[in-house]
Amino acid sequence: MTSDRVFAAAALAASGGYLAAGLSISAPAGGYDLVGPRTFPLAIGAGLAASAVWIACRPGSPADPAAIDWRAAAISALVFLAYLACLGPLGYPLATTAFIVAESRALGSRAWRRDLAAGVVIAGAAYLGFRLLLGIRLPAGPFG
Repeated sequence: MTSDRVFAAAALAASGGYLAAGLSISAPAGGYDLVGPRTFPLAIGAGLAASAVWIACRPGSPADPAAIDWRAAAISALVFLAYLACLGPLGYPLATTAFIVAESRALGSRAWRRDLAAGVVIAGAAYLGFRLLLGIRLPAGPFG
């Protein structure tokens, strides 16, 4: 069994556990919400299951571990840790925009204006979506 198939089997098992845990979440009585407490856990579990099946069924050999750019992976991990540290003080919009720009640079992009525009649009849309559509407050930083 190849390492891809072993990984796919483990991911499929994890998705089963995630879906079972998502289904065990009880919804508040007395109302109907389009997006309830089960929605995101079930969507994540379904996405994980679909990814596991795709990995198991795709043709070809697994990637050569020597071809992995470990430097870029380490930089990405450090950028993510910096993002977590800055999320509270800077707030979600600024920290996420900075994260997207820094991660794009770490992965090889040299178009900083495009990266900045993408970061502003993605962070702004996610912030407004959580705030206005879902009623969830994210850290606002200096804006709130």
